[in-house]
Amino acid sequence: GNTVSLTARSVSITDGGDTWTDVSADAAAFRAASVIGATNALETALMTVAFSNSDSGQVRISDTVGSLTIDDVDGLTSSTLAAGGTIGSTGALSIDHSVTDSGSGLTTFTSGSDLDINATVSTSAADLKFSADGNLSVDAAVGSGDGNVLITATGNVTQTAAVTGSGLALMVDGTTQLDSAGNNVTEFAAVNGDQTVYRDSDSVTVTEITVDSMTVTGASTTSGDMQVTTDEGSLTVAESVTATDGNVLLTSGDSSAAGDDLTVNSGTSVKSETGNVTLRGGDDVTVASGSIVDAADTVTIACLLYTSDAADDASSV
Repeated sequence: GNTVSLTARSVSITDGGDTWTDVSADAAAFRAASVIGATNALETALMTVAFSNSDSGQVRISDTVGSLTIDDVDGLTSSTLAAGGTIGSTGALSIDHSVTDSGSGLTTFTSGSDLDINATVSTSAADLKFSADGNLSVDAAVGSGDGNVLITATGNVTQTAAVTGSGLALMVDGTTQLDSAGNNVTEFAAVNGDQTVYRDSDSVTVTEITVDSMTVTGASTTSGDMQVTTDEGSLTVAESVTATDGNVLLTSGDSSAAGDDLTVNSGTSVKSETGNVTLRGGDDVTVASGSIVDAADTVTIACLLYTSDAADDASSV
């Protein structure tokens, strides 16, 4: 197929306006010192794209025809952004080689259909946003360093590889199954439509997270269960957890050290409007004064799931 390679060694690659498609080919490689898609996003009609801006500025590419794959083109075996940007496709989007943001700007991937993460996507301190008008699969590591990760999808979200970073926020209409043992964030939030399962390797707090002016508060589902689990470390409810039509299961896993506690902070609630609420602590379970734990059926509070440490396990309500 035909391949286009555009290089701006010391300047930007500038959009030619919205009247026509800027680049039409089977594949394209964009290299620039500064912005790729200056003034406005580059409108493209491609099947495969790779990009690299070495010094400063964002990368902005909007593919307007069919599906798009981020993969090797003209010697670019990985893609880099100096200060974030937006890569969008009106069809499906597949990330098939690694993408790295070396700066502090938000990096957004948008898809008009399914979004498949098949290669590592990483930043050191910037936020990452993945938005799919369909299903989204995390099949390679996603890491935001000190930044947050926001996933939005109208379909289902699944994973075979880990998500790491400061925080993870979800806005998913379908089911969410993020149960990789490698997941590791310090904060979690979800406003989802269907069953949600999140597993974290270490301590996590259910709280409020904002990415790209989109704020997600607490953890909730309108249909299906809400399950949040840590393999070890604490689980803290700092914003409310709700299952409108399902069960709530919160678990802080047990380790050989003390501190694997489950805590429901004052001013928050844990509720199931049609089912059960289960709170399980590896060590202590604390439901603070001024908090609410409520279920249509049964509330179960249990501690000392295992006996791998000598902590003084107790529940306090």
